[in-house]
Amino acid sequence: YPIGDGTVSGQIDDECGKMNINALILIGGNDRNNDWDKRMRRLFEVVGADPALVAALIDWMDKDDVPTDGYGAESDFYANQPRPYRARNGPIVTLQELHLIRGIDEKVYAKVSPFLTPAKCDGAPALVNVNTAAPEVLESLDPDRQIDPSMAAKIIAGRPYKAVVEVKTVV
Repeated sequence: YPIGDGTVSGQIDDECGKMNINALILIGGNDRNNDWDKRMRRLFEVVGADPALVAALIDWMDKDDVPTDGYGAESDFYANQPRPYRARNGPIVTLQELHLIRGIDEKVYAKVSPFLTPAKCDGAPALVNVNTAAPEVLESLDPDRQIDPSMAAKIIAGRPYKAVVEVKTVV
């Protein structure tokens, strides 16, 4: 929109069309959600980031001090950084927080952040709105790789969906 000598623009994004990063940890905060772990690793793979980084995300949020897998990092790792700090040991509040997590540099952040959200949708953190989800998110929802780029394109072409059963007819 023109304003004076310049313009103003805006954009609205549906956060529910993204993957909820906090769904990696089950309610209670100690255990990883194995199904969501697989989906998140698939997202990292789809966007060209190292799926092993998901272990560091889990450790950042879980309440224990036991590193997850080979790339996990708990507070003892962060305490030994040039500017020491502790792992959150709770849900991620903003995506910018990812910059604090082991292995998440600006390149990785740029690849994954458009597809992640800390927002809850309809009270269920692991739901994704397939009507607004990007192809990369749709592919990631099926870690067994049955949703490939061509299947994601078919899902997108069939939008809008009013019920899950409608999506299943496409898939």
